[in-house]
Amino acid sequence: MTTDPSPLPYGHSITLSIDNGGDAEAGTATVSDPANGILTQSATIKVLGGTQTTVGHSKKLTIVAKLDGAGPVIARSGGFSVCAHIVNFHLNGKQADWITVLYGMVVKMNWDSDDAANTRAMLDHCFWMEKVTPTENDNPPWTPGALNVQTTPVAGNAPGGVDDHSIPRNWLQGSPPTKAGHNKLDQEYDFYCARCGMTQAGLVKIPDADFKIDHNCEANAAGEYHVITVKTGPGGPVSSSKQKQWAPIAPINVAGTVNIDPANPNAYTITITWTDRSEIESAYIASWEVQGFQEIESPEQAADSQTYTSPAYNITNQRGKPVVLRVKARNAFGDSPVATATITFPN
Repeated sequence: MTTDPSPLPYGHSITLSIDNGGDAEAGTATVSDPANGILTQSATIKVLGGTQTTVGHSKKLTIVAKLDGAGPVIARSGGFSVCAHIVNFHLNGKQADWITVLYGMVVKMNWDSDDAANTRAMLDHCFWMEKVTPTENDNPPWTPGALNVQTTPVAGNAPGGVDDHSIPRNWLQGSPPTKAGHNKLDQEYDFYCARCGMTQAGLVKIPDADFKIDHNCEANAAGEYHVITVKTGPGGPVSSSKQKQWAPIAPINVAGTVNIDPANPNAYTITITWTDRSEIESAYIASWEVQGFQEIESPEQAADSQTYTSPAYNITNQRGKPVVLRVKARNAFGDSPVATATITFPN
């Protein structure tokens, strides 16, 4: 705040206070510096927020100045609101890799509130969104397409967030590809605060929330290609696994055992096992059949688990009888032919 003259004549001062314009929903604030809101010369004024502004009552608070603490207002600031905003937006590790249809991963995001106590609940009317800009696309191996962008605002008082960094597998040319290359994007996170009177149409960038995403098709020393996705920026880097699923799958190798419950000779489970290969994304237990009784379409299993154990069932007179297992492997290009294995109940 500038006074003229500065300093003021001896015995005079300016008293500063906060005026809500008669609106109790405008929020509260106090002048914290200078002490007691009194100054005698030009100075930088600090205001400490109190109760947050209610949505729909933004920019009703003003700083008012009176000469010697009395008389009419001789100066008034522009209107302002009291509210918390999102800061320190950062990566918080990987949630999962994509294993079907897409290359890439889902990452976890987190952030802080800029109030003194970092109170997440105060961000209930502050929302974030992303902005993604393509920066490099090597063609081949990548064919560009439409981006998957977060268009639904996420509330700042959420316990955390996730962001999907994936790319359709049909964007990658060749089965397998014959050339390495990058698909790169720049990403920033923006926010708007309804307590301030902001809207989704007037997004503001979150400070330092700048990230880079790289879908990289690369070859190892043996010339075998894979895709790895890396996100860099605050809290990073975070990387996907090396993903290599180029073509339909050959039949899976299947084996199994029958497990009899020692405490109940009429109860059994079936354990099905298979050998994982790089092009297998998941194993699909098509069915198993015990003397005409058939279990169908058991839950799809992650490829690297390499085992599935059925729920418990009861048997009657099945000792020494065959059990037929039927299992398919699966990836983005479809299912493998059904592989069959026959095992027997123990005598």
